[in-house]
Amino acid sequence: MKTMLEAYQKAYDALLPRINADIESYRKGDFQIRLTDKTGAPVSATVEIKQTGHAFSFGINALMIGAMGECEQAYRDAITDLFNTVTTTFCWGTMETEPGKYRFSEDSEEIYRHPPSDRVLRFAKENNLRVKGQPLFVGRWLPDWVPHDYEQLKSLWVRYVTEVAKHYDEEFFLFDVVNESYQ
Repeated sequence: MKTMLEAYQKAYDALLPRINADIESYRKGDFQIRLTDKTGAPVSATVEIKQTGHAFSFGINALMIGAMGECEQAYRDAITDLFNTVTTTFCWGTMETEPGKYRFSEDSEEIYRHPPSDRVLRFAKENNLRVKGQPLFVGRWLPDWVPHDYEQLKSLWVRYVTEVAKHYDEEFFLFDVVNESYQ
């Protein structure tokens, strides 16, 4: 393990000058602000500027929202302090545990690391975070009740995706549709 960490540190150290140069070139820039009064006369003032957002999605999964017990507020604060995007899971096997019974709403059955999606969406809205859903289909996380016949499975999957789309319409800015499809 030590050798692997040493190799990583060596590679990181070699890249650091380029990383810093790219930050200076692509992530920073100079600008000037000219403050004037109503007549256009210059005004002397101290100005503080703080970036409060950006277009780049920097996120984390919110799979433990509502399940952190006494650490819940610290967990939520860490997310809102550090990120502008949260992800929640839509693995079919945990979202439709019985045919036609979807775990969207807050009062849905609790499943570890699979919070009801409405809970995550509400948290995101309350904190001005973008929300991403992922994935709608994972080869190994199918509901126990689905048939193994491809045509039947396909029509049920289309129904599931349609129900998710109807329920959330334009609430999510992005969905991963397929993950680990090789299984």
